[in-house]
Amino acid sequence: MRSARFVTYRSALQLVWVSLVVSILCFAGEIGCQAQELKFKQYGVPVWRGKQAPLNLRSHPLARKFRTLIREQMRDARINFAGHYTVASMGCGTGCSVTAIVDNRNGRAYFPDQLNGWTGIVGDYEYAENEEPWTYHANSRLLRAIGREHIGPLNEEHYGPSGIYYYEWKNNRLVRVKLKPVGSYPDASSTQPESHLGFLARRTNNIW
Repeated sequence: MRSARFVTYRSALQLVWVSLVVSILCFAGEIGCQAQELKFKQYGVPVWRGKQAPLNLRSHPLARKFRTLIREQMRDARINFAGHYTVASMGCGTGCSVTAIVDNRNGRAYFPDQLNGWTGIVGDYEYAENEEPWTYHANSRLLRAIGREHIGPLNEEHYGPSGIYYYEWKNNRLVRVKLKPVGSYPDASSTQPESHLGFLARRTNNIW
């Protein structure tokens, strides 16, 4: 009889512990989601309210090439990043994009190396509800992107691991602050040189 009671008591105790662990994990997950949202606030900046300057075509070789698309996005999106910048993205092939970050105060365009030839192809990854490939805000210096950053020479397709990348816009440069691996490509890899990214290298080197 005592043995049966002991087993029952032990089973009840195990059930309590399981319930407690599940509650803690659920709470931790909830906190984690909230922390992810709070990150943008941690990099918060005031939004500039001045008059938008025209795109400075002399600020970067690619600014002239993509001038029409950049101007359209500056006009439509206005300030959408880091207080006084416009993020403007252009396609460069299947799953490939080139991104300019334009200062609306003086029209100067910056083309971060990580986003020149960025690919959104990550393999096996299921987006969460309302999750976007790119997330950024007018009042934050933080940029979140799902994909693989371009590394190495522009005329070669070298990519970092697939994941969720977090960048801080600092001193007119993107600085990676976090990488959460996701998808099917955990390691950096490359394909054959002189791909569709070749035109970026030629344009940047003023060959065209």
